[in-house]
Amino acid sequence: ALQAFAGSNEPNDKQLTIQRAQEVVDLIRARGYRVLQMGLASEHRLHDVVFMDSDFFGAVKNLLGCRALVTTDSGFSWAASCYDHPTLGLYSHAYYGKERVGAIQPLNPNALYLDAANVNDIALEAIDSQLANLL
Repeated sequence: ALQAFAGSNEPNDKQLTIQRAQEVVDLIRARGYRVLQMGLASEHRLHDVVFMDSDFFGAVKNLLGCRALVTTDSGFSWAASCYDHPTLGLYSHAYYGKERVGAIQPLNPNALYLDAANVNDIALEAIDSQLANLL
């Protein structure tokens, strides 16, 4: 599952651009997995993904049926942490500072986290490497 557009429908440091989100989809698909795009019905639909329009609890049920969650700073990361669900969190430290970003990430023994001032500055190679560790 992928939740790429945290925060709002307005671009911000916490959400991936459409281009970067598509690159993450392509990384996941290159590993042989299908991608369930999580988020609001009003969000941009990425290519080669499954999008299920449901309420929050239906979405959580769907993400728990996935091998892992790749997410920006969203409520889905907290829901996944309740079940120790494998998660790759992509975080901005622009708001909290590099030394404090870990304080706002869910406690999940099966989660890996990457951060940069803007999530789009997290190297695709780092995301791919962490995907290899997670999947």
